[in-house]
Amino acid sequence: MRITQIRTRQVDVALPAPFYPAWAPSRVETQIRVAYVRIDTDAGVYGIAGHEFYGAEEQCVARVARDLVGEDPLRIEKHAGTLRFLWPYFGTAVWFVEIALWDILGKVAGLPLYRLLGNVRDAVPAYASTGQNRTPAERADDARRLRDEGFRAIKLRIHNETLAEDIAQVAAVRKAVGDGMAIMADANQTDVHDAPFPGPHWSYHRALETARALADYRVEWLEEPLPRHDYEGLRRLRAASPVPVAGGEVNQGFAELERLLLDGCYDILQPDVTLCEGCSGPGPSRRWPTPPRCSSIRTPGATPSARWPICTSRRRSPIPRTLRFPTIPRRSRAPSTSRRSRPRSSWTTGWFRSRRRPASGLSSRTGSLSSGGKR
Repeated sequence: MRITQIRTRQVDVALPAPFYPAWAPSRVETQIRVAYVRIDTDAGVYGIAGHEFYGAEEQCVARVARDLVGEDPLRIEKHAGTLRFLWPYFGTAVWFVEIALWDILGKVAGLPLYRLLGNVRDAVPAYASTGQNRTPAERADDARRLRDEGFRAIKLRIHNETLAEDIAQVAAVRKAVGDGMAIMADANQTDVHDAPFPGPHWSYHRALETARALADYRVEWLEEPLPRHDYEGLRRLRAASPVPVAGGEVNQGFAELERLLLDGCYDILQPDVTLCEGCSGPGPSRRWPTPPRCSSIRTPGATPSARWPICTSRRRSPIPRTLRFPTIPRRSRAPSTSRRSRPRSSWTTGWFRSRRRPASGLSSRTGSLSSGGKR
């Protein structure tokens, strides 16, 4: 089996209402642009993948095709090396190509990807991730609605100018749901210091004060409290914080993830396979390191956005707590989805359970795709 063609396409998905991302306070979004890639083979098997459009996908796919067309698509580790080589030129746009190769492998094997990748479990706890700053009263109403829909955990964006405003939102949600939901908090500070947006830029002291205040509301973790390359600040914060510290989803490449582990920067490492390094990991010449004071690295599951939490410390173990989100009565039900938009994973109360379809479970219409390779 050989690769014959690689194509990409961008699709604009309209949002039902204007979206004001907490991490970009001056921006208003009315749609999301998604990029898809399709890899065809001479055996009639194809792989597809997608991610949010980053801007260089067409140029990336055209360049990748020069090296991959004519190759065996199942030599994924070899091709991942090619993508690492091209990453400095195209950035995060390269990694959806690797995911499409895994899609082909799953189809050839007749197995869903989660089974190929280890099959530790076939269901993961789901949390509702909010994206906007809202008033405490509005967010409390949101939390009650999400709890009634079946979610057992909610992640709040704490991106206000003052600590008091951030904590007021968390306090309102905890009062609204009691112990019926786990709460996580995301500060989105990983790259805002360099971004052309207004908004709070946290210092180490603001992060530590926030962590201490969040502990009073039994928050599961504080996510991205400092810039992604502030290794010393993150290490100090993790050592002093009464709540677990999480992050790493936009760190680039294995070397950065390795340093986050070895320096003890996070309790929970969250590399994103569409941003950081792909599914193949560090390659044949390297292995994941064992962090200080940790006997192993555990990957307990993935969120729907493909981020894989990794527990890095024996000092405290945040992951088992998040795997035991509060139980919701079975009469609670998730919102219905149309047949067209229904996901390939089935929803049970508070959990996403993977279906046993081969590969990613996705399909593609040929459509209008930019070509990179044989026609």
